[in-house]
Amino acid sequence: MRIPIRLPDLGTDDETIRICGWSVELGERVLEGDRIAEVSIPGVVFDVESTAAGQLVEICCSVDQTIECGAVLCWIEIDRDSPPDKTT
Repeated sequence: MRIPIRLPDLGTDDETIRICGWSVELGERVLEGDRIAEVSIPGVVFDVESTAAGQLVEICCSVDQTIECGAVLCWIEIDRDSPPDKTT
């Protein structure tokens, strides 16, 4: 089953959230809690962690793209023995 990984609420009112880079590549496996991307607002950089274990099957945002909290960053094909993501 595929689940979306969304940009979490960063606790800021800044609307200029930028994708700085990806820590994993398409097809790579991740564990829940693994860093998958780095995003920034002016002056602060945040790590985005995977909310489930599985394989990265689609990247929806490119480096330097500006996004909003809640935007789908990527999709993960979850492992069959992993519990469903609770953020969808």
